[in-house]
Amino acid sequence: MEIEFDPTDQYTFFFSTSDTGLFKVEKKEKNTEPVKLETQGLASPTALSMSDQGFLLAAFACGSIA
Repeated sequence: MEIEFDPTDQYTFFFSTSDTGLFKVEKKEKNTEPVKLETQGLASPTALSMSDQGFLLAAFACGSIA
């Protein structure tokens, strides 16, 4: 499991699992359930990184970066 926090919003973070994909959680919302992000055709996320401006970079097992 990989976890990255948004540097511009302390209540938002992203996580990935090799089995189920890439998710976003916004803790300031009443519904704090993870939202699955669309990654169809990209295989499993293998690494996450967050830029200083709040952009999420995700590497996938297929070699793609989104």
